[in-house]
Amino acid sequence: MTETSWTRRISAGILTSLKGMGDLVAYTYLVIFVLTFVEVALRYGFNSPTSWTIEVCLFLAATHFLLGGASAAAHDGHFRIDVVVRLLKPGAVRFLDRLRHVIVVGVCSGLLYWALPQALRSISKGELSPSGLDLPTPMILKTLIATSLVLIIIQALAQLVALTHGDNE
Repeated sequence: MTETSWTRRISAGILTSLKGMGDLVAYTYLVIFVLTFVEVALRYGFNSPTSWTIEVCLFLAATHFLLGGASAAAHDGHFRIDVVVRLLKPGAVRFLDRLRHVIVVGVCSGLLYWALPQALRSISKGELSPSGLDLPTPMILKTLIATSLVLIIIQALAQLVALTHGDNE
């Protein structure tokens, strides 16, 4: 197996996995819909609202946005200004695509440098939410921020490898 062959396979596998993860995470909004519907029914139908629904819905929405970023980029749904790209020659578009991935890796690496110690500190302290529920929401979200940054870095590197080897998926 040549180097080009295995790098293409790994790159394609990473991108496929990230796309699938994003499709799966999209179902969090179905859960948010059901929870919100139940909350409204309990609040206005029975005058008995829950104390946890809003916090759980915010957590689920944050999870979707954090994990959906890498998937959206893998679907090529972000990080490009299409109006400008349409005006450029194909060679310039390929150069800008590569540059875009390099910039994404640099920016996300800088953010990860900040986010990882925050996540590790939160995990070591067992950080809980300040609400009366004492859910581990801050700990989980800080960990998800670091995780999503790693996923976006991996995705950008995989797409950069695919572009470098001419696999314009």
